[in-house]
Amino acid sequence: MISLFTKTIRPQHHLLLCTVSLVVGQTAYNTLYFQDIIFVDLFVPSLPLAVLWGLSILGCYTSWIASSYWISRHCSIFPPAALDRDIVSYTPLYLLAGTWLNHIGVPVGLFLIPALTGFLCLKLWNGPMRRKPPTWSINPLIAQYGLAAGVLAFAATFAILGILRYHAFRTFADFTIFIQQIWGFSQFKMVALLNLGLLPFGNHFSPALMLLTPFYWIWEDPRTLVILHSTVMALGAIPIYLLVCDRLQSPGAGLALAGVYLFYPAIQQPAIQDFHESMFLATPLLYAFLFLQRQAYGKFLTFCLLAIMCKEDASIPVGMMGFYLWWKTENKALGWSVMGVSLVWLVLSIGVVMPYYQGLGGWYASFLLKAPSSDASSGSLILTKMEDLLSTDFITFMLQLLVPLGGIPLLAPIELLISLPTVLELTFYNGPPFGLVGTIYTWHTVAVVPGFFIATVYGLEKIKRTKGEAALTPCLMFIVMNGFMANLMYGVVPYAPRFSFSDFRVTEHDRIGRRLLEKIPPQASVTTTSQISAHLGNREFIYLLPIPWAKGDWRASDEKFPQTVDYVVADTSHAVLKEAEPASGDAQLQLIRALCADPRYSTVAAEDGYVILKPRDR
Repeated sequence: MISLFTKTIRPQHHLLLCTVSLVVGQTAYNTLYFQDIIFVDLFVPSLPLAVLWGLSILGCYTSWIASSYWISRHCSIFPPAALDRDIVSYTPLYLLAGTWLNHIGVPVGLFLIPALTGFLCLKLWNGPMRRKPPTWSINPLIAQYGLAAGVLAFAATFAILGILRYHAFRTFADFTIFIQQIWGFSQFKMVALLNLGLLPFGNHFSPALMLLTPFYWIWEDPRTLVILHSTVMALGAIPIYLLVCDRLQSPGAGLALAGVYLFYPAIQQPAIQDFHESMFLATPLLYAFLFLQRQAYGKFLTFCLLAIMCKEDASIPVGMMGFYLWWKTENKALGWSVMGVSLVWLVLSIGVVMPYYQGLGGWYASFLLKAPSSDASSGSLILTKMEDLLSTDFITFMLQLLVPLGGIPLLAPIELLISLPTVLELTFYNGPPFGLVGTIYTWHTVAVVPGFFIATVYGLEKIKRTKGEAALTPCLMFIVMNGFMANLMYGVVPYAPRFSFSDFRVTEHDRIGRRLLEKIPPQASVTTTSQISAHLGNREFIYLLPIPWAKGDWRASDEKFPQTVDYVVADTSHAVLKEAEPASGDAQLQLIRALCADPRYSTVAAEDGYVILKPRDR
């Protein structure tokens, strides 16, 4: 039988396996000798490379013939057909060539994951699964129960983790900005924000935050916001499930893709971080598109309004949905209207509302149009932006978004266009938080997630239409396996390697801090450190050190700058100071020491590195 197999091997089989073996061998060589070689060395003949190539050829041929023999026996097909069927399984291994880009900083796993999962999926599909393929047709009620369980599990997990971070003093000043303004809205006040000095709409135009005030009336606590953002992000799985059911008529596929959303690194990474208004964007945008394709235009417009109320630049993906409506449907007038209103909202937000509350020009917008060099010419700016699109960071960002979805979004470019302008915005923006905006590690990325999942659904629909329903099975297997492996690589739940238990461990030092903070009256003005600020955010006047002794990050006018405060609260422990920039950490420690020695200040408490000071005349 084996000799019959070897006689039926054709030249194209040899060509494919030899080239795949070359890629596998060079990948192994690159992995073993990465520290000692550069990229061009991969193409220089050497004895180790030849040995690894030979071993790769031996391994590929052996596994191919063995698995083809098994397929022939158990699937009752002739050897040539078994060889032809199984040879396809090796084509995903060409993706291993992408691992060579680790010489320019692209993570190896972003190519390793689709290469190995693709190989495994095709092996399973061409072998044991081809005879009796699994079905994605499950009882809709069971799928809905599974969906509800997934949504509740995500919301509970990230709410608990977020609350633990809060108790462990691992939340930072950005969280306090939102705590303070939502507390202000609940008190019917527009309070100046923390270290910025700006009124709420001067930092970002997010009127949707006013809708959260009833929850703050129920429980006036920062943990309310943690629970809210975890819940709203989890609810984004529901429109994905419904969209898949609409387009593919498969509750099982809908449940699978909703699960991939809940495991998606670009959702989990922001979900574990401090509250931001951008975290609310995925769910209304997904619902908006769901109702767009159902032609329920009243509901579509309602969710578009909710989305643009979250943040000023949310009008960009909403405007792209208007473009999609104009391009793909007969309702051209509504498409034009959505695009026009979105553009007007964006211009008024950035050009009128935010400058009015800032008292200065468009601060964030300036980072989109600023070239890093002194040459501010249009040619230099265009060149800089083109370089951004060819950068390692952009390549990595795109792969981090595409790999967990198996690259399927690329099959639906029109739907993917919904997210393209936002992707470009995040890539070209070079402001704070510096170096993190065009990545999956911040809340900004939530706005691009809907377009990628919508394109995935339409990509699967195209596969079903052109290749038949049976082709959905290996594709969904590929997406689910990629999603799970990407979650292991980039996820932030306890089983993932990136999970940091120290961020969620409440120590005795943290308990002491919470006890000491009870000494601060709720009406008192306070200046404090970033990690403590969220615990004191429910007040009108709170600042970050070194305010009021130095400007720090103050962006409002000088006449609003505070001259004194009622309390100074700081954590001078080594673990806190080492997180700060060396210069700012040293400056903060020197400031606290100077205030402790200043006879005008009295010490209210000093324990385990915590220091609370108060002016003697207050």
